[in-house]
Amino acid sequence: MRVDDVAGTGWRWNETPLYWARSAARHGFRPWLGLFIYNLTDPAVAELRELLEQGQATAFPHAFGRPPRSPDAELPYAPDALPLRAREYDEFIYFDHQRGEPWSIAEAARGLAAVDRWYASRGPLPISSYAVAHWYEMGSNTIAHMVDRWGVEFVGKVQDVDAPLRDEVPWLRLGPFRRYEQPGTSLFEPELRGNRPVYYADFVNFGGRQLFNCVTEIRDDAGYEWAPDADVVATVGRGVRQLRRALDSMALASLFTHETDFIYRIPPAAWDMIMRQVAGGISGYKPIYVTADEGVRYVRATRSSRLVSSRVSASGGELELTFSGRADVPTHCYVFTQADEGMVGLLAEVPAFEGEVTVPVAL
Repeated sequence: MRVDDVAGTGWRWNETPLYWARSAARHGFRPWLGLFIYNLTDPAVAELRELLEQGQATAFPHAFGRPPRSPDAELPYAPDALPLRAREYDEFIYFDHQRGEPWSIAEAARGLAAVDRWYASRGPLPISSYAVAHWYEMGSNTIAHMVDRWGVEFVGKVQDVDAPLRDEVPWLRLGPFRRYEQPGTSLFEPELRGNRPVYYADFVNFGGRQLFNCVTEIRDDAGYEWAPDADVVATVGRGVRQLRRALDSMALASLFTHETDFIYRIPPAAWDMIMRQVAGGISGYKPIYVTADEGVRYVRATRSSRLVSSRVSASGGELELTFSGRADVPTHCYVFTQADEGMVGLLAEVPAFEGEVTVPVAL
């Protein structure tokens, strides 16, 4: 589960700031939280810390947040915030969204230092190894800091670094499905193929650092994202459909939404019902619920290792599978055999390894 624009708005319902993340965790989900750091109150930070320490969520500084640009603004904003850098809309960390270009080297460093100060004054708060920026916009001059200082290994991007998310900006040419065709738009325009589902799972070099890019968006079901609302039946239907699409494709399945645009409008009782019913709707798949960090690490291991040979034993009772490459976590593969009732699939575990490993599978 991925939730962007997290501001801790539970106070609207007389609930704790991140009650909805706790509700999701009760039903098995382990949400990745894209934080609007300056909108988080002290109680929100305290609840966030508990979620992270308990392994119920991971979190990344997604943007500075939504500042009070008008007298009727509702979201709180940190008194020690970096002075506003944009004239309208949100305050971005990794890219000058208003001008559609990277920050200067000095301004990028100033913004990253402000993030470090926020974490230092409110820590300990572990930063997710999976980086997704607001509007997917990152300057290459921010990458080294994220990797070297924060330990980022994975990114979620649909367009190149140093580029805004706009109709005229093409989608990334990456695997497994977008290596060869002429790219369409990275944004949403249907005439430019922007409403096609997105699944990236491939290595990239951004800012002189190798990272693994992984994104799942089922854009042709409800638009850009899951878009939950107070209509429980419709919301559950969208969530189950989108997760099933990914699971049937053997892609990394993720419910993707935003707190400030969607979750904050949903009554807590309805939200809990939605989470429970979505989990029930995919229970037949026997899903393994993991954090985004764990899930993307697993996907990376399937891309950095490969099956190179197989051999059936002389007795015919065992299959030997040999893998090469590197996998820093255990992975799995399917072995299909013919039986009286048709094809039968067996899920075999491949241990973490480096170099080469042979796995025996009983037939």
